[in-house]
Amino acid sequence: HPATLWGSTSMTDMDASTTADTFITARYAELVENPIMYSKPDYTTFTVDGMEILISVYSPSGKVTAESITPEMKTMMTAQKTFLGKINATKKYSVLLYLSSMQENDAKGFGALEHPTATTVVLPELMPKEELVKSMMDVVSHEFFHIVTPLSIHSKEIQYFDYNNPKMSAHLWMYEGVTEYFANLFQINQGLITEEDFYSRLSDQMERAAAMN
Repeated sequence: HPATLWGSTSMTDMDASTTADTFITARYAELVENPIMYSKPDYTTFTVDGMEILISVYSPSGKVTAESITPEMKTMMTAQKTFLGKINATKKYSVLLYLSSMQENDAKGFGALEHPTATTVVLPELMPKEELVKSMMDVVSHEFFHIVTPLSIHSKEIQYFDYNNPKMSAHLWMYEGVTEYFANLFQINQGLITEEDFYSRLSDQMERAAAMN
């Protein structure tokens, strides 16, 4: 890769070169759980209760920097670790944020994917800073709780996942519903949101759910 690009990931680069990286995993499942984002280096690191956190940002115009969102991320992840207690599934956790220019050839699907050691997030770069930080806090806290379920607690369909012939588990209510509940509960428990915010969020979600089949 060009020397101007850097691969942000929770894996360790075994090659000292600035233009070649070597990552070694014991098996395929470990490889797919460790995303890598190659971009112009823009990252921060901090430690929370023995866990190293990497915040890496790709912003096409340079409008958003890793440093600009780190204070809120650190507050949120410190609160989350306090809430979770001794759960320490990984020594390093990466938050990879890709901001889309919304141009024709750029990312259109917004949201995030959880991994045992990382969260990858895609959001529009046009979002106002306050809105972006709020979205990041909600999205990353939700994905981080996935370390508990389904990444630790799950059915056999997830444990022995068939990548060639995927079969979905019927426990989506637990993987997503329970995760989202705790992603909100920890915020009121740790004083990040008010009681009114908490009930408002839950009632909004119940209304949205009631409108679905």
